Amino acid sequence: MSIKIENLSFIYNPKGAFKKEALKNITLTINKGEFFGIIGHTGSGKSTLIQHFNALIMPQSGTLEVAGIKVVEGSKELKSLRAKCGMVFQYPEYQLFGETVEEDIAFGLINFIGKKTEKNPSGLTDQEIKERVKEAMELVGLSYNEFAMRSPFQLSGGQKRRVAIAGIIVTKPEILILDEPSSGLDPKGKQEILQLIRNLKETTSDTIIMISHDMDEIAENCSRVAVIAKGEIVMCMSPEELFTHEEALVGLSLDIPIVAKVRNALALKGIDVPYNRDYKVFAKTVAEKIAGGAK
Repeated sequence: MSIKIENLSFIYNPKGAFKKEALKNITLTINKGEFFGIIGHTGSGKSTLIQHFNALIMPQSGTLEVAGIKVVEGSKELKSLRAKCGMVFQYPEYQLFGETVEEDIAFGLINFIGKKTEKNPSGLTDQEIKERVKEAMELVGLSYNEFAMRSPFQLSGGQKRRVAIAGIIVTKPEILILDEPSSGLDPKGKQEILQLIRNLKETTSDTIIMISHDMDEIAENCSRVAVIAKGEIVMCMSPEELFTHEEALVGLSLDIPIVAKVRNALALKGIDVPYNRDYKVFAKTVAEKIAGGAK
């Protein structure tokens, strides 16, 4: 498995006047190879949960194991964990800081693995670092020759986001976590980033975890989805099953994807159409069902 959580709880300002119970007895297993979705309204605990996965936040109670590493305060394996579990925050382009694209992407590699020296014989040579940066850039669709020496602040919003993602995948993480990866992008940019993420699952990071408020993105990409409300997991199942619970999701201030809305509306009229995350296939099935009924 990739991530195993048992009875994880977390309280912000536990002894202060603004005490907030962010997570309550979370128990969850995310299996190796999953494309796992996490949804919930603002303040539900989604971001607090995923920040535990690469030890940005340490568990206060309960247990957490990520990529075979137990997340505990003072562990000597935390640096290795952060290389194995890459985190891409919402609007990651705002975190770029290098003078060049190459420098920015190489930072995580140098920080987690280090340059080869007498004290660090397992580190990377300058040439190896360059090759890893070049590989990461190519994976996110940026030409090394064209972009490596450019300032990241001269790039478009979509290009900046690709640079930020390259800076995470350069360590070749087993698990890639993305917090609202398409947020703020136009429709074309959204589709490009989502296709990039699907490509990365095939080439770089076997396990993908994605937070998104866009239910169509969740429906189209995820094999399983956890719903968080008030710090608790209230549902965890496949998108096909989850989006049949329209009333419960609306009660949690969550929407359902267009395909699910159409399917549920047809079901009320006695027309049973199997859920399909491929919109074109679903639309064709709906047309065939309606045409068949008309006959």
